[in-house]
Amino acid sequence: MELTKKRSSSEKDSDKNKPPAKKSKSKVSGSQQMVQMLQSFTVDQAQREREEAERTERRHEERMQVMRGLVDAIKQSAPQAPTKNRNN
Repeated sequence: MELTKKRSSSEKDSDKNKPPAKKSKSKVSGSQQMVQMLQSFTVDQAQREREEAERTERRHEERMQVMRGLVDAIKQSAPQAPTKNRNN
């Protein structure tokens, strides 16, 4: 006697319809990926804002140095006008 049971054609068809074995999922779920992406974005955005503030401050300081130099040059080139004494 043979103990093995032969599969019917309907059983064979049902095996074909089964989804393939699931591959192991990544350790990070979709929501975790979204959270990580948002955290990365906020860190990057904060870095960009710091860099932009530093550039703005540097440009401002450079302009102020140019203005100081211009004011000093004007002071040196302008003849000294006599001051009027309003009390007399």
